[in-house]
Formats: sequence, C-alpha cells, structure tokens
Amino acid sequence: MKFDSLFNELTDINAHYHFNGALAVLTPSQTLYQHASGYASFERHTPFTDETIMGIGSLTKQFTATAILQLVEAGKLSLNQSLKTYLPDYQLGDKVTIRQLLNMDSGIPDYTDLIVSKAEEKAQHTGLSSEATEVMINKILGTDFSLKTIVSMINGKQLDFKPGSQFAYSNTNYALLTEILEQVTGTPYAAYIQEHILTPLTLSNTHVGTEKSQVDSYLYQGSNVVNLGRGNHQLGDGAMVTNLVDLKKWACATTTNALLSSASQHLCFNLKHEKYGMGWMKINSWYWHSGQILGYWSDFFLSPEHDLAMVYLYNVSPTDEIVQDWLKASDDWRERFLTSFNPK
Repeated sequence: MKFDSLFNELTDINAHYHFNGALAVLTPSQTLYQHASGYASFERHTPFTDETIMGIGSLTKQFTATAILQLVEAGKLSLNQSLKTYLPDYQLGDKVTIRQLLNMDSGIPDYTDLIVSKAEEKAQHTGLSSEATEVMINKILGTDFSLKTIVSMINGKQLDFKPGSQFAYSNTNYALLTEILEQVTGTPYAAYIQEHILTPLTLSNTHVGTEKSQVDSYLYQGSNVVNLGRGNHQLGDGAMVTNLVDLKKWACATTTNALLSSASQHLCFNLKHEKYGMGWMKINSWYWHSGQILGYWSDFFLSPEHDLAMVYLYNVSPTDEIVQDWLKASDDWRERFLTSFNPK
C-alpha cells in the first residue's frame, strides 16, 4: 500500500511510548489505518480493542457545541443572548454571552482549576505525597458536579478578563452550556444528546456519564499502573464515553456536515483569537481537540480540506517523562503524513 512505510512508523512510535488504546486514520469512505494495543483491564489482562468503550473527556465539548448550534438553527436560542437569561444565580452572567461560552473567551474562571488548587492546598497541609495527590485530584475531577456547586465556586470571583477580549480554556464554559441546553429544551442533557446526535448517527456505543465506560482508567506513575476507576462525571464539558467504532462515525459525520448547516460548521472552525472555535482548536496543519478525565485520554485531528481524520482513545495517562517526546514525535508524523497524502 502507498502509506505502508509511514503507518509502520506510526505503529513503532506508539509502541516506543507505550501507547495503550486504539487509533485510526480515515476518510469518510475508508479506514486507511487502524491499530489497537495494550490492555483494557490491566488486572485481567483484557486486550484493548476497537470496541472498548471508555471516557473521552473534553472531546465531549464537540457534542455539546453541536447540540447548542442545533438549537440556534432551530430558532430556540441566540448566540448573543446573555448567560443571565438562563443562569440568574450567577452574579456576572449579564456580562457574558452564549457565544463567548462556546468560544472560550468568556473570562469565567475554570472550576477545575479551583478544585485543583484547593486539593493541592489540602494535600500540602496533610503531607500527602505528590503521587497520592495526583491520584486524588484525578479522582475528584472525575466525579459528578452539580450546577449549584459550580456556581458557588465562581460566584464572588472576578472574571479573568473582559469577555470577548482574549482566549482562556475554561471547563466552566461548557458545564454552564449543559444547563442552558436543559433549560431551553426541558430535557436532560443525556436525553437530548441521545435523541438528536447519537441516534441519528447510530452511535450505539456512545453514552453520557463516565460510569458507563466498560473499563477503568489508569495512570502511569513511574513503572507502576494505578487504577483511577470510572468516576461518574455527567456534564457537557467531559462526561461522554465511546469506542473507536463510534468515534470513527463521529469523525465522518463531522467531515460531511451530517448534523449542522455549513454556516454552523463554519462557526465551529472559526478560531476566535486564533485559538478556539466551538469545540475545535488547531495544532500545526490540523484542526484538533483532545480530552482527558481520570486516566482516560482522547484525540481527534481533522483536515477538512482533505477529508482526513485521525482519532485516538487510550485509557492510561502517560508519564510526564515521556509525554512531551511522544507528542512531538506524533505531531511530526502527522505533518509528514499530510504532505504525503496530498503532495504538491
């Protein structure tokens, strides 16, 4: 095959850095490469396959953005509406629009940063080791947070900057969008996502709620693998689970505009402040979003002009010692593959 040498190299790169999961390179019409390695369960030595269902973390934000844009297209919501319309309990809601939540330029503090800071202070006070602190923080972030809890965290805190003036990644934006969707539709987030996204695309292996993962998540600490469990996160900033079979379907649906109009899809890829669209960022030549919750990780790379996608799922967080080298090698490979795929 034309790309055999490059795909063999990709397999070698991932093996060198202990990739534990499944990935694919595809177009809407064919899968060019697919590979799975490692364990779904380290305790039972169950292989990780393309059917292994696991958490996708912040890749959930693409589904949430799609749902909100569907409501805009249906005339049920305006991107320029104030957050206060739907969340009067948030003291600074009148300064922020729905569009700014989607574009990550609202200035609202990230509730996960607030949780991490508090946990680190507690760990320091109690003398908890850095390894135990890492496990504790990951498990906390994988739990269910109510809207009331999140609003109580951010009330009384100033915005990080004037809304619309700059980019800052904040999970709070998409947690609040979950509440807006539920108020506008009168339907729970999970039920709306099921009816309007999962069912139309036949994503039968995709669900809301990290507890619906088929496998636990893990964390490498040195040579040890620590089980972090599955949690029970429910919000639209990181709650969804899927497998490679369905993630490939999601990639194809995104490439072919299966759920949104061309105008709405354009908004998704229009990166505000050259940083964030609506569920998308960019790295080198690729549009991209990643996800991480507990020890679950996911990645979605897309080249719309070439109808080309790469999707990754892995249920073990790599160690800090190797992650930067792995990312650099993978990024370099993707750039070379794109050049080979579309030679000029």
